[in-house]
Amino acid sequence: MFPPFAYVDDSGELQGRAVETVKRALAAMGYTPKMVLMPFKRCLANMQDGHMAIMLPCATSEERRAYMQYSDPVFHITTVMWKKGSDMSSCWRDYQDLAGLRIGVGLGYSYGAKWDEAVASGAFTLDSSGGKSPELTHFQMAAAGRIDMFISDVNVGRFLKNRHAPEFDDIYPCPKVIGAERPFGAPISRKYFEDKGLSADEFLKRFNSVLRALPPWQGG
Repeated sequence: MFPPFAYVDDSGELQGRAVETVKRALAAMGYTPKMVLMPFKRCLANMQDGHMAIMLPCATSEERRAYMQYSDPVFHITTVMWKKGSDMSSCWRDYQDLAGLRIGVGLGYSYGAKWDEAVASGAFTLDSSGGKSPELTHFQMAAAGRIDMFISDVNVGRFLKNRHAPEFDDIYPCPKVIGAERPFGAPISRKYFEDKGLSADEFLKRFNSVLRALPPWQGG
């Protein structure tokens, strides 16, 4: 899950900006969307095998683009380092400042060429978390002192901090942004459309047109 864009609320219902935006777009196209919760890796496998037509927005990569096409952005993310303590003087200014630290990151994510170069140098240690909410796992690890910093989108971090207050009241974002703002589009399965003799390009053209016409998001 990727709150506040997609998450399960206290009643077990799937909620969030991305969830509602994709549902509204598909409904406007004449579909009755059915949301199915499953582990992220299984979701990708189903998309690759053509068992599902579309999934909620996710990060793009060369590997994923081989079997999925992405819609226009449903939302954008801005990633920063989060750490324990409000003292901003201990925040990083360049990658040399991270030497010797243990950094929490999302499994399979890349944060730009400079980040990849810093990772390849081996100057710091990565803790790659998967599961339903790697960001929540890293908040817990930072609060317990098991990692020094972790990477999270600004909105995701603020949502988790507020939702779990006061547990993470002493976790703060550093001001420096990592990489560029990244678009998250809704991916569709190439194989799903090919197997049914349909045009993935035509579907995305319609989806993007509806997406642009949707009124601004009014949720939290």
